[in-house]
Amino acid sequence: MGDRGRYISEHHGEILGLLGAAHAAEGERVAAAASEALAALAAYHGAEDDARNLQRLHPAPAPENVGGPQNSVTVWGALTTRNYAGGPQRGDLEGTLQYLISLGGATIVEAGAEEGEEDAA
Repeated sequence: MGDRGRYISEHHGEILGLLGAAHAAEGERVAAAASEALAALAAYHGAEDDARNLQRLHPAPAPENVGGPQNSVTVWGALTTRNYAGGPQRGDLEGTLQYLISLGGATIVEAGAEEGEEDAA
């Protein structure tokens, strides 16, 4: 057995501990970045919702129909938001970001919430 193999066998526990700590630290870093991205995505969707509500509550006036008849359009197959809008749908990104956030440390629950659960049991 070489020097490297001997060192690894003698310090196996320490090496695994260091690798576990590095994995946890990277998970925390990914979770922090995903939390920021999820907050920014929520703000983006909030602006989109506000624009949609404004359009619904105060629609733009319809232009007067003064032109001649137009050709008709036939759509073959089901027209859905997935094949019409293109790109990822709204819930797709949130689910991925929430998974990345879960890679971080455990969520700290307030003391009052834990006592309330014990009283209910």
